[in-house]
Amino acid sequence: MATPAHNVTMEQAGDLCHACPGEEGLLDQLDVAGYSGDPTRAVQVLALNYRSPEELVGGWLNSASHRHSLLVPEFTHVGCALLPGGWGILETCQLASGEA
Repeated sequence: MATPAHNVTMEQAGDLCHACPGEEGLLDQLDVAGYSGDPTRAVQVLALNYRSPEELVGGWLNSASHRHSLLVPEFTHVGCALLPGGWGILETCQLASGEA
């Protein structure tokens, strides 16, 4: 998955975003990272400054849109990355279907 590289890009941009200025979108990020699964079935959820994994996942699950994204039964692969940075702790999780 492309999560570590995306976290570095967000840190450098100082922006929590699914695609930072000059960066490709999620499907292109996965392609560049070498993911070979079904490119139409992928999502990305982001977070900033949660204090524990439990708090982070709880925050995502308490948000209807994030919960929906995380619980798609067709997703077979997940990639998560955490980056403590100068302006906060970035957490990114990407989920996708297909072969990796």
